[in-house]
Amino acid sequence: MRIERISTDKEFGALEREWNALVQRSPAETVFLTWEWLSSWWSAYGKGKELFVLLARDVSGELQGIAPLYLERSGRTRLLKFLGDGTYDSDYLDFLVARGQAAPVLEAFFEHLKQLRKDWDALQLNEIPETSPTLEFLRGLRERTRWLFRQEEAPCGVRSLPATWEEFLQTLKPRFRTSVRACLRNLEQWNGAFEVLTNGAEASSWLSELYELHSDRWALRQQSGVFAKQGKREFYEAMARSFINRGWLHMTRWRMNGTVLACQFGFVYGGTYHLLQEGFDTRCIHVSPGITLRAATIRDLISRGVHTYDFLGGIGLH
Repeated sequence: MRIERISTDKEFGALEREWNALVQRSPAETVFLTWEWLSSWWSAYGKGKELFVLLARDVSGELQGIAPLYLERSGRTRLLKFLGDGTYDSDYLDFLVARGQAAPVLEAFFEHLKQLRKDWDALQLNEIPETSPTLEFLRGLRERTRWLFRQEEAPCGVRSLPATWEEFLQTLKPRFRTSVRACLRNLEQWNGAFEVLTNGAEASSWLSELYELHSDRWALRQQSGVFAKQGKREFYEAMARSFINRGWLHMTRWRMNGTVLACQFGFVYGGTYHLLQEGFDTRCIHVSPGITLRAATIRDLISRGVHTYDFLGGIGLH
């Protein structure tokens, strides 16, 4: 394998087609490893960091692997991390490797990284799925080298969606099932509108509503919330524009009498819906706007044939 290093934004931008073609050929295929997600993340958060992307090409020049890394300084320590990591936005990060090429590609990447040891101090490879062949490779690396190795596990909430809404309701506990039905009945009887964003020109206004509702909810805890940071908003703006062009964005809201009571931001990729952020009007807690919108969204997703609802990292009451 021949290893190349990509260190400029121009080189990164030119990789879009090859990058996404490899995503589709990789067992690590996920929206969080697409060029659209990672380039949006880098444009928002890349300041003060250094691209450290490695490409593995075979003798014919075909791309067989990508190590999507960047270099960041933490005090005196130079950390190599996955693109997308460090801002609590991304899940399921990994090395991108063509199916059947894990052993030679990962071996080539780490041999190259050893040759560049003067340029970095530690690897911090967060969000690798437990099913990834990368973990087996890293454990083997620990056994045959003197590198220090630490692994921590993080839970993710995922549930499958059945073929029909009625089947889904039957999976809920009786009292909660009754509550969900009541919420949806209220949405309809009060002439509330369940809406899905379809017009890219409206994305910025929908995002502004999300920022406001999300921030208001955190204000109850006397905290600012994630959207107080400009970089977070820049990332969502860039990523939403890119995703809606690809048909991946699935942003929903519950609006009544011109007022948005709840908003949910997610995307569908490979038949899986990923919930990223949500917000609701704290003045309307008594009508359960969050549960209402989540139920309406799940019902809509089932009608579209989506088979999995992924809450992403962390297990909360919802």
